[in-house]
Amino acid sequence: MKWKTKFIICKLLAGLTALMYSGCAENKASLQLIASQSLDFPAASGIEYANGELFLFGDNAPHLLVLSPSYKIIRKLQYWPDS
Repeated sequence: MKWKTKFIICKLLAGLTALMYSGCAENKASLQLIASQSLDFPAASGIEYANGELFLFGDNAPHLLVLSPSYKIIRKLQYWPDS
């Protein structure tokens, strides 16, 4: 059984290696940072965009932050009433 586990691990590593190097093509899309903004918000765990709004949530944040696409605060939604 040990050889099966080793074989599976080797196959996974070979697949991951091939996957990593398949992205090294010449015709990569280029990205350019056009704006940045600092927000007073503890370590955002996730950012979601829906219905023209950005939703920022974090592990240590007492509220969910709702932003416009230009990063202006629309509202703060409390997770719990006492936070």
